[in-house]
Amino acid sequence: MLRRLWILLIFLGAFAPGAAANAPLLLTLPIYTDSLASDWQNWSWGTTLNFDAADPVSGLPDRAISVQYTNNWGGLSLRHEAIPVTAYDTLRFAIHGGGVGGQIIQVLLQTSDGGGEQPPVALNQYLPPGGVPASAWAEVAIPLADLLADPAPSFARITWHNDSGGANAAFYLDDIRLTAPDPAPPQLTIHSAQGIRRLPTALYGSNAAYWNGNIHADADLVAKVAASGITVLRYPGGSSSDEYHWAQWDPGAANNAWAMNTTEFVSLLQATNTQGLFTANFGSGSAAEAAAWVQFTNVTHNWNIRRWEIGNEIYGSWETSWTHDGTAYMQGDATHDGANAFCAAMKAVDPTIEVGIVGALNATEYNGWGLAVLSNASDCIDFYVIHYYALPPGNTSYQQLLQDPPSHWPAILAEVRTMLATYAPSRHLKIVADEYNAYYTEPEELQLQTVNLLFLADTLGQLIQGGVAAANQWDIVNGLSSNGGDYGLLLNWDSYRRTPGYFSFPLWRQMGDMLLALDNSANAATTFSAYAALANDGLTILAINKTDQALAATLNLQDFAPSGSGVAYVAAGASLSATSVSYNGNASPPVNLGSVPPLPVSGVATTFTYSFAPFSVTTLRLAGAPTCAWSDVDCDGATQLDDITALAGRWGSHEGDIGWNARFDHDADGALTVVDVQAAAAQWTP
Repeated sequence: MLRRLWILLIFLGAFAPGAAANAPLLLTLPIYTDSLASDWQNWSWGTTLNFDAADPVSGLPDRAISVQYTNNWGGLSLRHEAIPVTAYDTLRFAIHGGGVGGQIIQVLLQTSDGGGEQPPVALNQYLPPGGVPASAWAEVAIPLADLLADPAPSFARITWHNDSGGANAAFYLDDIRLTAPDPAPPQLTIHSAQGIRRLPTALYGSNAAYWNGNIHADADLVAKVAASGITVLRYPGGSSSDEYHWAQWDPGAANNAWAMNTTEFVSLLQATNTQGLFTANFGSGSAAEAAAWVQFTNVTHNWNIRRWEIGNEIYGSWETSWTHDGTAYMQGDATHDGANAFCAAMKAVDPTIEVGIVGALNATEYNGWGLAVLSNASDCIDFYVIHYYALPPGNTSYQQLLQDPPSHWPAILAEVRTMLATYAPSRHLKIVADEYNAYYTEPEELQLQTVNLLFLADTLGQLIQGGVAAANQWDIVNGLSSNGGDYGLLLNWDSYRRTPGYFSFPLWRQMGDMLLALDNSANAATTFSAYAALANDGLTILAINKTDQALAATLNLQDFAPSGSGVAYVAAGASLSATSVSYNGNASPPVNLGSVPPLPVSGVATTFTYSFAPFSVTTLRLAGAPTCAWSDVDCDGATQLDDITALAGRWGSHEGDIGWNARFDHDADGALTVVDVQAAAAQWTP
């Protein structure tokens, strides 16, 4: 815990090179605060250590590290994955000399696990006269510039080294952390007259699997899914889709009662007011089997399952499939149906459905899978499916996870759009990201923590901003991994407890339905990301504060007339590692989140300041109206002939085209057509 009764000494020194130019991910990176942070390891030698010692001043339950060197060269050494030197500028800690004090200690950094020792510095030069105090705490602040005399891009270890020439009395350390200068307050400019795209509700999806068991019959789970705002559930479950023969489970047989068959899954959709996305069994199935499934869901029963995909990750050797070749996947062979045949058979049953194919993230991965499937896809195909997971198992870096969405999704989606434009130029195929999350296998505990709330909210923002037509997080329920994590938004081993990531969905569902252009002065990867959308009753802004301090952002609302008030929906954690979050200030929110009133926001003007809580996702809903009518192209206050002419000049443009403005797409169909131009002309009074 942070101590209030220290002998305080703050040493003022130079910043680490480049620190001011590159905002940190965390303004404070904890190393030890009553316990060693989970992403740090003890690599010490020649010491007797107790990381659970009683605080020598306040006693238990407060704790500290007790350190006693047992030889001339002993060292307390703490190790972390490489930390960029631009991320932080100061090493801070509290030291207590025990009953003796006066220990002679050097502090040094290492740039690698096994070497790269930087020149050590004497601790005493950062302490009051007399050095390490006896029977009292002193705070120490050492500029990283002093510890990095030899230029290096990163460091991995911090060591407190014995410099006394022999064993010495025990001392104590606590509240060890790296800190950074406060970032400049964010400046947000929202362009209310510049619509990026309409937001289809299919963006707010997740996954469910037949092997989740009888979750459809669990009233608590059903209530929590319904309250989440999730709109689509994908079925029957990732890789198992290519082993799942639906007719063997429907109608339910006694030996399959443990699982959730199609009929039962549809009952879950109906109880939660969600739509279904079905994955047909390509790997071990047939076009006839898939067509029969469409017949069962949409003809025999009027369940209206609109979106279907053919197989799951067929490019991967881990997937059950007769082929992992893109051309064979599309065309089939003498004994197996290809995806084109699947699509034709399925649409012969119900021509209103949309059918998608397994896609890759670029033209070269998995032996050129993306190029092959697009080059061989028939006109039957409607969308292209991608999957992305940010980290490999074993990586527990909060920094990498939070930086991933704005650092990787723009490039991924640009590459996918380039493939679609190159190999399917006239098709306007939609992009569907129906699996995404932090880890592709064996998730770490980070999945259960506040960091995943921020990650999922930012990932959704990037998918929305990047033009994805539909998206599905993996998944609503999964199970505890060997690494102590769980993909599930609801934990089936803990009474379906809601994880922090769950709350990313209700916060996004408070947003409007037309994404707006937004300028953000902050570093979106490391500090503060934001998105804006126009709603029927005003303007909405979703912001993600990735730092441990409140950030007072200035919001500039262009082409919008606020009424002076608004509300805020806020999910916030006490730390990135916190496994629970508050919602609108309620530390134990009920299942029905609608019963938790939002926080009032006053003083809303065309330019105003709002303070975003640390480690939080906030959705602001600001009452008011845009000052530009949808048909007023030049925003001069009236729809005139020049506006109609300008719209006619944009005729034929589509969402995603250069110069596209969703404000002019009056019927929200993703294209500017004669219907929109005629509707605008109806607003003109000559």
